[in-house]
Amino acid sequence: MNVSRCIELHNEIVRLGWEGMGRLPEDFHPQTWFEHHGQAAQNVRGKLSSELIAFLEGAYEMSDSNQYFHYYASALMAPGDDMFAFLDGICSPRWVNQYEQHHGQLQDGSGLGRYIRLYFAVNHSSHPEGLIFDLEENVAIMAMSIHDSDGLCDSGRIKWHPLEDILAAWLDMMRTGKVKAVGPNTEWRPWELVPYTEHQVNEAVEVFDKLISAIEARMPQNDSPPNTEPSTLFDKAALDAAHIPPGFAHSFLTRARRPRFNFIAPGFSLPTNSSITSQPFFNIPDTIPQEHRDWFHSPPIHLFHSFKTYTRPDPHPNIYPEDIFGYPFNLSTYPAGLYFHECDNGNNQHDDAVVLVLPYAIGGHGWAKKADGSAFGENTHDESANSKDCYEELYQTGRQPFIKRHPVRLVQVLRSWVGMVERGDWAVGAEGISNGMDEWKNADTRGGWEKYVITPEW
Repeated sequence: MNVSRCIELHNEIVRLGWEGMGRLPEDFHPQTWFEHHGQAAQNVRGKLSSELIAFLEGAYEMSDSNQYFHYYASALMAPGDDMFAFLDGICSPRWVNQYEQHHGQLQDGSGLGRYIRLYFAVNHSSHPEGLIFDLEENVAIMAMSIHDSDGLCDSGRIKWHPLEDILAAWLDMMRTGKVKAVGPNTEWRPWELVPYTEHQVNEAVEVFDKLISAIEARMPQNDSPPNTEPSTLFDKAALDAAHIPPGFAHSFLTRARRPRFNFIAPGFSLPTNSSITSQPFFNIPDTIPQEHRDWFHSPPIHLFHSFKTYTRPDPHPNIYPEDIFGYPFNLSTYPAGLYFHECDNGNNQHDDAVVLVLPYAIGGHGWAKKADGSAFGENTHDESANSKDCYEELYQTGRQPFIKRHPVRLVQVLRSWVGMVERGDWAVGAEGISNGMDEWKNADTRGGWEKYVITPEW
């Protein structure tokens, strides 16, 4: 734990929130956590790690109870019961710290609680939890509600992260405009989450261009004539005609350049004027009530296409059972490929989120992993990983360590693909990536799984 870095990041977020509430910088004179809480803070000093004590001795406390620390975290926890007594909602019996016993021993006799709640989560969900801090390892992980907390610390398979990485992710969301200050007249004062930003579009376009360049540089020269296609994947008129709604997908498709090949990944081709108009989720049945339709500002959008089809399997103990896309987009069959996830109008909008849908399931061999360290389809509360075959967990984060859960961002998948091309893991031919659809099965092998795991981001 880099204590000075943690203090720097935390205090910068507090300062940005102060100014975001419309206050003057010269009026910013905060107290530290220990200064603000006085004797109550001194009373819990002996229960904290030396690194966490050093952090709290330098971390600013917010003097205004109307200000939220971040869009996803309301404030540092005050010293008291709620800081220590969350464990009956997070851990298995060998770790449970009963509320009335939080000053004493754990059930296994191991002494004071190992885990505390350092920041309280905002109430995006029922029963908000917070940022959980491990006093032995000085690492942390976000659990927005008690429903996200089961299995975090009892299996040893979930990756926790240094506090500075989490604070850096929160601050990055502010600096890139994903979380922006809009003043005191908003629910999570002064913060607001936007569905996407220009920075996110530009970042994805830049990485997509890098992927194209890597593929084109490896294509046989005699099979690489000058590109006569339009300069971008689509123009605005084509997307409007295809009823692609305004948003991240529309912006990306009108800015990303069209390469001189067809296959961008194993078995996945670039969209064409024909395929972009054949969106399987755009025709919601008339039986769906209008208020349910209005909850979404974008249905799933098919981006990179496969000629093979996904079909929802019959119930089976070794196959993860849930629909890939939720109601009202829970179709039983549709083309495989990379999809932009549906975008609702709730409090966790991520318009650049994607899902890779395979025509077959992988993960049952136990090698395939999500970014949180868990196996595909496993129950992380179980003592051992019992993986299942899944159609849609490739590249997914699993438990989001920084914020509320959401599918992986497009730019993260594209970065992984750049690496596959540059390392030579994927073959390149006259039509682009020449590996077939079976290539994805390598994600569930001893020698290949690590190449298909992304680094967690917000």
